[in-house]
Amino acid sequence: MKSKFQLIVRISLITLFTLAMVVTSTRTGVAVSQSSNVYVSCDPGYIYIMVQNQQPGETFTVSINGEKVGSIKVNQDGSGYTSIKAPKDQYNLTVTRDSNGDNIVNGYVHCVEKPEDFYRLDVAPHSATIPQNGGLQYMSQGRDSENNLLDYQIPTLWTTNYGSFTPDGYWTPSMTGDFNNCGESHYYGYAYSACTTVMVTDPVNSLVIDPPSGSLYPNQIHPFEASGYDASGNELPLTVSWEASGGHINSFGQFYSSEPGDYTVTGLVPSTDVTGTVTVNVQAPITQLDVIPPDVTLPPGGQQQFTTVGYTEGGTETSLEGQHVYWDATFGVVNNTGLYAAPLSKFTDTVSSTLQYPVYPPPETGSETSHWEFNKTEVTYQEVTGYANVTITSPETVVTGEEPEEEQIPEDGGGFCVLPCWAKIGIGLGILGLGIGGGYLTFYFCPCICKKDREE
Repeated sequence: MKSKFQLIVRISLITLFTLAMVVTSTRTGVAVSQSSNVYVSCDPGYIYIMVQNQQPGETFTVSINGEKVGSIKVNQDGSGYTSIKAPKDQYNLTVTRDSNGDNIVNGYVHCVEKPEDFYRLDVAPHSATIPQNGGLQYMSQGRDSENNLLDYQIPTLWTTNYGSFTPDGYWTPSMTGDFNNCGESHYYGYAYSACTTVMVTDPVNSLVIDPPSGSLYPNQIHPFEASGYDASGNELPLTVSWEASGGHINSFGQFYSSEPGDYTVTGLVPSTDVTGTVTVNVQAPITQLDVIPPDVTLPPGGQQQFTTVGYTEGGTETSLEGQHVYWDATFGVVNNTGLYAAPLSKFTDTVSSTLQYPVYPPPETGSETSHWEFNKTEVTYQEVTGYANVTITSPETVVTGEEPEEEQIPEDGGGFCVLPCWAKIGIGLGILGLGIGGGYLTFYFCPCICKKDREE
């Protein structure tokens, strides 16, 4: 058992180290680490805690495994200190601000010899922005000297200057502002600390996901972003968490699925009921393309609007919205919308539509907290083509030039028909008698036939 003198000396030494050091790397001797205004250190059987920059007279309760074992009262200089006997096995340590119930220290301590392969502690996220009505889940990971993740859990003590931690690293803010939060690992003679900065904004009222929808190919990675807004419509910088009804999504909002189907991607503001959702369609490969109409007859130079319909394996019709279809014709002309113009001289033609789509390899995902990528050099392309037949009719013969005018026959016969026939005959005989010639008789006599008789 330690004497009272030894205990006082130990406390004095720990206090001196606490005031003088901010430890973020391995140290020998007594281990001290910092989370802004909270300092913790340990050795086997004891835990030492100091708070700084607090309100004079403010009190804190210290608990081990849920039971109160001590307290801290802040002095006039804004600091307070205590040392408490602690179990030698792993235990849960909590330091609670009595005025509002915030757990400014909460987590696990196991003050034993440091594992040989443990080199440093990682805490994620490294930085974040959350609303006052939100919260933030932290994670800790141990690494060896070659930066490899350790396959066992490192006991982590979570500390903050304001707000409240749960033992598993979930932090809830108590006000707006900028805060320092740390994850710490305490071993005998060593302390490891990894700290982050958090900005807390006004409460969030709504969350908008961008883009509002998505259409993907299997294994294609699609990133989503979230924007939060307060009750007045002012945009708030936020860090959100992501969920998906299927497929895979990481902490950066990157989504992909190897299987076709419709999926719901949801952005969530932690510790609130504020969410935003979008629908993502992962397309099944198109194996058949039909051109509509498949057969058509046109005159030379005639036009026809063609469309195309895609089908997946099994004959299910699928939308081609957003797809780029390439049109072509053997002899005629077709534009990028499928409007076709027939040639003037050919009598058969073929119109085709071709869809080209990429085939993505499985992405290189790593962990859920890392950015995902795919190897662009391994992306291949598939084509599917549909056809339509065009029959062009023979051109009709066109007659040019003026048609002869129809003979106009006066109603009264014309010429000398205005005279009675007996006068005509008399005149003709007279002319004949004068020897002028018989041709004149015929010329003057014939027009005396009535027009009606001539037509008959």
